Amino acid sequence: MHRYKTVIEELYPDDEDYPLQCEIETIELRKLLLVWFEELTQYRYTRGEIKKEQKEIILNWIEEQQKIGDKLEENLKR
Repeated sequence: MHRYKTVIEELYPDDEDYPLQCEIETIELRKLLLVWFEELTQYRYTRGEIKKEQKEIILNWIEEQQKIGDKLEENLKR
């Protein structure tokens, strides 16, 4: 099932011959990124960096992406 995994390597490893690697399920990575993006959007809104309308558009997009991810995950379990 490696097809559904994402490998993340250390950008600036101390040992260039053996960089640290992290393998994570692609669906889980997607979920983490969406949660991070949602938190970032809320933070930017509270700091006044984006307007309420922009925040709502972004949060609606995130919600749609979460629904798509849920469907993908459900299909993988079948």
